[in-house]
Parts: sequence; C-alpha cells; structure tokens
Amino acid sequence: TAKGTVALLASASGQTVYGGMAEKSKPGFNEIRMVNEKPGVDAGQPNPEDAARMLQNVREAAKRADLVISYMHNHNYDPDFRDMFREELPDRFIPPKWIKKWAHDQIDAGADIVSFDGAPVLQGVEIYKGKPILYGMGNFIFNLPGWVDFFGPTVFESAVAHVEFEGKTLKSVSYHPIVLNFFGRGEGKTATHVGWGIYSV
Repeated sequence: TAKGTVALLASASGQTVYGGMAEKSKPGFNEIRMVNEKPGVDAGQPNPEDAARMLQNVREAAKRADLVISYMHNHNYDPDFRDMFREELPDRFIPPKWIKKWAHDQIDAGADIVSFDGAPVLQGVEIYKGKPILYGMGNFIFNLPGWVDFFGPTVFESAVAHVEFEGKTLKSVSYHPIVLNFFGRGEGKTATHVGWGIYSV
C-alpha cells in the first residue's frame, strides 16, 4: 500500500496432515515439527532444521517489508491437546513454555507481530521488545457443532486484534469482540450467518 509493505509468514505445528509438509518438489504447508516431545509433561522444542528455516524466512522478510507478521496454528501443548479440553484443564488458556521462547526467537529475528491460534480459546498477549505477541485469538468462525460440547462454551468467546504501528513503533493493541454462537442468530445489522455460527464485528 501507499503506507508500506507487510510480509505474512504462516506455519503449523501438531496434529497436522501426514505428508502435507511442503517440499522442494511439492506444495504443502510450512510445518514446524517437534523434538524431545513427552506427552503430558513437555511439548518439547521446534525441530532445529524447521526452526532455522523459519527464522531465516523471518530475517529475509524483514529485509523486504516494512512490517513482518508471523502466524502459527499450533496443537502442541504441555498436556495432550485433547485431554486438555476433555478435562477442562486451565492449561488450555495458557501458551506452552516452548511457544513463549519460539515467539521471542521470531521477534529477535525481525518479526514485528507474532500471532498464534490452534486452541479454540482466547489466550494472553505479551509485549516483547516493543512487539506484540498474540498467544491465542480464539475463533473467527466456529462451525463444527459436533465439537462444541467437547471444547465447551469458551469456543464462542473471541475477538479481532487491531494493532497500530507508526513506522516500526507499536502505538496500540486493541480488541474488538466477535459475536459468535451455536444458534446462528446475529445481533444487529452487521451480523452474518455462517454455517452453525455467526460472526459480527
């Protein structure tokens, strides 16, 4: 745009489709595999090869764009992801330890915004070295009625983040709630029905 360029890098980790990782000879997604994974104890750490590739991509993007956004869809948590929701553990609202370090590594490499989702609930925000880390943004649309009872009513609590920069300087982070419910009934003129859910901003 006339105000500058934005680079977006996306990745995924945990419960991905087997064989779906992009390779030189085929398209796919940017997978960050894990090593030292101990289910129920420690989600481990990113595979060094995958981590090096991703951090190099962040550095390259920072050379070409005014702002760099790194986004990750993650299902690698310290407890097992399914158990975490089935047992309604508080861990589902807390980013795993490895994610915090991984977010810091990406900002150190040149990312201006790091955002995660995967657990369909809102999680916290951190400002690290003047850059925002959005640890969990919940759902923009949730249209899986068979999973609502599994995840619980928190899947309908969500927001859109509005992040404002002036040059490379973060000026503000604000949240706009999303109206989302199981019944597909909107609130006001801006509500839109989508499958089994609705969203309104």
